[in-house]
Order: sequence, then structure tokens, then C-alpha cells
Amino acid sequence: AAEEQERLAIRENNREENDCVRATAKAYVAILPGPVRDYYERLFTPAEGGVNVKTGVELYPLMFVLELIAAIYIVVLFDYMAAPKASGLSSSITTNRFSGEMVLCFLAQILFILLDRVAALRRSIFLKTISLYASVGFWIPNIVFIWPKNSRVAYESSSTTIIFLMLKLFYLSVSAIQVRYGYPEDGVAHHLDGDKPHYGGPLQYNASRVRLYIFRVYRAIPFVFEMRTLLDWTFTKTSLDAWETFTLEDIYANMYVVQCDAIYFRKAKRGEGQDMGRKITQGILVLLLLLLILFGPLILFSSANPVTQSNNVESAQITVTLSGEHGNLKLLEISSTRYIRKARREVYETLEDKRAVDADDNPNTVQEIRFGAHADNLFSLTPPAIQELISSLRDETTQATMSITFKFSRPGPPEAPELSTTKSKQLERSEQRALAAILEHPGEQPAGSKVPPNVRVSDIVPTAMRLPATGGISELIHSQNSLFLSLRGKPGYGGGVYWRLRGEQGGLANGAPDANPAKEGGGVLVVTVSNEVFPSSLALSGYSVIGVYVTIILTIGNLVRLQFSGQTERIMYTQLSDATKLLQYCECISIARRTGQLELEEELFRQLSKILRTPKLLLRLTRRWRTSGDDDDDDGSVNQSQISYSTSNKSSRGSEQGESKSNDASVVGEMKTLPEATRR
Repeated sequence: AAEEQERLAIRENNREENDCVRATAKAYVAILPGPVRDYYERLFTPAEGGVNVKTGVELYPLMFVLELIAAIYIVVLFDYMAAPKASGLSSSITTNRFSGEMVLCFLAQILFILLDRVAALRRSIFLKTISLYASVGFWIPNIVFIWPKNSRVAYESSSTTIIFLMLKLFYLSVSAIQVRYGYPEDGVAHHLDGDKPHYGGPLQYNASRVRLYIFRVYRAIPFVFEMRTLLDWTFTKTSLDAWETFTLEDIYANMYVVQCDAIYFRKAKRGEGQDMGRKITQGILVLLLLLLILFGPLILFSSANPVTQSNNVESAQITVTLSGEHGNLKLLEISSTRYIRKARREVYETLEDKRAVDADDNPNTVQEIRFGAHADNLFSLTPPAIQELISSLRDETTQATMSITFKFSRPGPPEAPELSTTKSKQLERSEQRALAAILEHPGEQPAGSKVPPNVRVSDIVPTAMRLPATGGISELIHSQNSLFLSLRGKPGYGGGVYWRLRGEQGGLANGAPDANPAKEGGGVLVVTVSNEVFPSSLALSGYSVIGVYVTIILTIGNLVRLQFSGQTERIMYTQLSDATKLLQYCECISIARRTGQLELEEELFRQLSKILRTPKLLLRLTRRWRTSGDDDDDDGSVNQSQISYSTSNKSSRGSEQGESKSNDASVVGEMKTLPEATRR
């Protein structure tokens, strides 16, 4: 009888809104032809004597799951459905660029999800039908015409498009059933196991361990809970503001979690040891997870990482500059290479002997790079500028510095595909005089000339270098080779001079790089060891191990610590023996809202807040209901063979009252302090 009164009150409260919706629907369908008008009148105004003749079925949870899967499908696989080149989500993350069409489709999908929720809240078949027409009008042209045109693949030939189409057809079929049977007008859905009214979410229909895990996954999805609560508050008549509604939903969710845990723990007897299954799931697995979080970055940035890939040098450049009182002068630049090849075995063995490589370095990442011997461009300075440079080099009071810069290009990481390093050396007086003589008399010198054939700059060329994924280049061997510079060509009109560069390869034992440098073209030779990098799809290639620990590990560590610490502050609300009465209290607030008793709704919410702030009353309302065989509790626990917080379980609730009359007397005493409507 009480349930029937609630139904009648809800129908009476919604009658005015339903009449408005029916009037709007009739106004729209009145202009249609006769058979079409009759069809829509039966669809939108299925009322006889003010009573909805549709039985009502709650299919919104299934529709929401289907639409959520479709939204994820769009983000992950849109390029495979509508792009001429299927690059996938990983390419978009790597390039930090998403398809504008994909973003628009994803936004449209989210709007359809929100519109579905509004229709379910308003119990509006008219709004649901409009959303279905809009969905068909948007997705079918995209699937059948626009996406195949952009991808140049017919939709029936694309498996990803076919799967998305089947997903949408399934959603439309479920939506058609919803329109056919209508929404439960009073929020009471007809279930296969009978008419069980419930006012929580579909995941909170009953307290169980499986539903608890599903509910926690749902709460972990970003912004879904927040958007649902905001929509419910926006499109439902309520006396609570938005923040109070969030508070109520949070109380209901937390009490549901506490109730699921209480039912699970109640199966164990007092003083019974924990079984091995729980020790494995809550002990060993959590410990392994913490170890994985702690040592995971070390494994990722080590040679034991199975997903790393080689990052060998593809091109190289060398630049020689001269600086001093005359300023900075670029003498030459060489962008050509004789070869870039895998290092020979004797080179790798020499590096191993000098401990220049690690034991886990891959020999395929060690390369020999031989630069070209001649500059890319002619050396051109005006005669006055050359005379000033020569005078500066011959001045005993000035000091010149020569710098050689190596620049290497690699496939990755995307944030730093190029690395460079510079080696500088102050020229000795003899080197400065030799350079001045070559500048004064460029070109080939006759036999017996006092002009040296080249300038030897000692200890300036690194022998072997390591190229890390991020950071600076480091030298592997603490010995440098010499550099030989000579100025070739014919000065004057119709000619030109250019620099010729040759390296001395004495840094590695036994002449391993080249026994005869001139035989290999005379250019500078360097050995590089390139560290392997992450694949670009992992989006970690631009981070260092310190960066990962600071940005990820500390964040996760703080979250884990929040889970295991601060229990003293939350023990009052998490260690409840039974949350049945608090859950019923939240359901009563929802009933008051749905029946239009907004004053009672606000009063119940204030009293619920008072209960949570009153430890003695909270303890009385949440004490343990002892099952047969348990020891006596010191908090006045009562016998109860089966616990359920569902408002429909009348027989169970009647038995619990019959078995615990004496023990509930104290609770009744506490409840007398509440208003009459609250007690009822």
C-alpha cells in the first residue's frame, strides 16, 4: 500500500510535466499526414485517463555502455575508418596532433550520451525519439558516404567501419525497445525477478563483491560520475544545491562500498585467521605492484628493456671555427661523409679493452663515421680582412682558439633528433704562426718552400663519443686526435681557395680505425656509440630516468600513500559494521525528491548530515547485526541471518525487526530526537 501511494504521488507530481510534453508533441505531429500523425500520437501520448499504458523498462544503463564503447572506439580507431592513411592513435600522440574530424565526431558522441541521460531523467519519449533521429542523421551519412570518400575504401570493405556500424545498430535497436515500452514513469523498472523498486544507480542495486569491483571501475573513469551528477541536478527538481547533491551522491557511494565490504567480512567468524587467497590478492600482488612501480623506470631505461630500438646516426656535420680578438670566424663546414658504417670487430674490441663500452652495449650501435676531406664552400675573405687576421695570429700578445663542432642526426627521439658537441683548444704560438703562413700563401707549395703544407692542431678531435637518447654527448676515451688543416686552390680572379681537413687516427690501439687514413680519403674519423631509445608510440623517449621518477613515481607514490595512510581520520566512516540504515536514509531522500516533497528532501538531508556528525548516533545506526554462532558484541549487535539493504526486501526486514526489538530500543530512543517526518 505504501509503494502504491508513492507511485500515485509521483504520477500526480509528473502529470503537469507530462501534459506539457504531450501538448508539445501533438503540436508537432498535427501537421503530418493522417497515418503518420496517428503513429506519432500513439508513440508520444500513450495515456488513457491520465495513466501511462506503457509498462516501462529501464534500458539506459545498457545504452550508456554501448555509447561509451563507441566513444572509445572513435578515439582509438577513427583513422582506420576515415583517414586515407591509417596511422592510428599512437601516431597522433607522437606528433601531438589529432584529426579535426575525429575531434568533432568524438564531441558529437559525447553530446548524444548527455542527451540520452537527459531523456532518461525527464522520462521523455519525445526527446529520446528526437535524439535517435539526430543520431541516425549524423552517423549513417558519415559511415556510408563521408568516411569511405575520405579513406578511399568502401565501408563494407573496412572491418573497423563494419564493427562500428554494428555497434551503432545494436544501440539503435536497444533504443527502439526503450521507445516502444517507454521509461518507468516513477523510476521503478520492471526486472526479470519481479518488480523491485530501487532508487540508487544500476550498479548499486544490490551489495556484492562483484558489483563493488564494477562500481569502483565506474568511479575511476574521469568525469563520468561528475557529469552524471550535474545532469541529474540540472534536469531534476530538487531543493539541494549542486555541492549538496555531490555530497549526497558521495555519501551514498561511500556507504555502498562500506556495505559491500561489511557483507564480505561478515562471512568470517570473530578471531578467524585470514585465508591464503586474501594474502595473495591483498599482500603479494600489492607488494609486486609496489616493486613494479619502484623498479619499473629502471627497467625501462636499461638494456633489459625488450621494446627499445636502435637509434644510429644517419647523417653528420663538422664545423671548424676560429675565435680571438678578430671575433668568431667560421673557417669551414663539411656536411658530406665518406661513409657511416657499423664499426669493425677490431674497433669494438679496442673499445672493450679500454672499457669505453658497457657489457650490454649492442655492437650494432657502434659506428664509424668518416667525414669528407674538403669544405663544402670556398673560403672567401676580403684582402684587408685576411691581412688583419694574419696580423692577429702573428701578434705575440694575442691568443686564438680553434673549435670543432660535431652535429649528428638520428631517427629519434622526436623531441631531440639532433645532438651536437663542441671541442675547443687554445692554439700554441707555433700553430698560430703556421696558420698565418698558410693564409698568406694559400695553395700548393713548391718543394723546399718554408711555408708548411698544413697546420697540425693537436688533441682536438674526440676519438669515441657516446650519443645518449637525451642529454649531452660524452667522450668515451680521454685522448684526442690531431687535426690537419691546409688551404688548397688558386687565389685570385677565376679561382678560389678551400680548406682541406685531415684527421690523425692514433687514439685507438693498433691503428684499428684506419692503418692508413689517406687511403680512406683523409677525412676526420670518429667512432660513435648510440644508446637505444623507446619506440615513439610509448611517448617516453623525451624523458630521462630522473624526469620519470620525479613526475610519475612521486605522484603514484603519493596516491598510494594516501590509500594506506590517514586511516585514523576515516575510520569513523569506513569501519562501519553495517550501513543498511544510512543507505535507506539516502534512498528516502531520493524518494522525497521524486515525489516532489522538496521540503522533506532538504529536511532529510540536513538530518543525514547531523547523523554523520554525531558519533554516538552513527554508532547506534551502523552497529553489527550478529549472525548465529557469533560471539556477543559489546556494541549491542543483533541477530540477523541475512543482510540486505534493498527497500523491496520486506520479509527480511520484518524478521530483523522481530528478532531485534529489545536491541533496537536504544536506536528508537535516539530517533525520537528527529522530526516526525524523518522518523517515518
